Amino acid sequence: MNNTGQMETGFAEVNGTRLYYEVAGEGHPLALSHSFVSNKSLWDDQFSAFAQHYKVIRYDLRGFGSSGLIQEPYSQREDLDALLKFLGIEKTFLLGISGSSVIALDFTLEHPDMVDALISVSCGLSGYQSPQEASGEWPAEWQDFYEARQQGDVPKMAEAMLRYWIDGSNPTGVALFPKELLPPRPLAERFLRIERWAEMPRGGHFAALEEPELLAEDIRAFFRPFRASILAHIEAEG
Repeated sequence: MNNTGQMETGFAEVNGTRLYYEVAGEGHPLALSHSFVSNKSLWDDQFSAFAQHYKVIRYDLRGFGSSGLIQEPYSQREDLDALLKFLGIEKTFLLGISGSSVIALDFTLEHPDMVDALISVSCGLSGYQSPQEASGEWPAEWQDFYEARQQGDVPKMAEAMLRYWIDGSNPTGVALFPKELLPPRPLAERFLRIERWAEMPRGGHFAALEEPELLAEDIRAFFRPFRASILAHIEAEG
């Protein structure tokens, strides 16, 4: 464990692997989980901003960034649980984007006592099959991706995914499921108690990269009442 300025960095030896993490700021914990085509650096534009109000934790998922490789069956949800326990965090706000939003959602369902508030950006639902998956009519970028994968052409695979996720027009927001590929709002509301819907006026699937300030401000607006409630509870007990 190292302290770089006011940021703590280190590796958590948990579940037979090493998870790299960074912690900054003070206040109620806020854990950030990155997408499946990035690493912790996805949150570079939000990390220091959130640390002004919260104790922010970001980490590399197993198999990403500086964390250990995937060498055996594992669960990202169990890794997150183990990391939070390693850091002594009993309750947290939880923020996931893209694929990690599913991790965050399932983690919240399994450990409701550990999550005070959840934000899912560009999220899906475990087990949900999109219309494209059901029909097999994939967009051109996905067809290019699969062709490149068959050829072992990693740069072309990356290019196809960047064209699809970054150049796409899917609306993105806080507690919002994009219209085209992921579960629509009525389906989400059947399973989740959603406190706030916010559809971003700009940005694609990875709003954390495309519209970092816009996303950060809306996330702060979502967490603000929860933070005020927690602070009031602490003062009452004190």
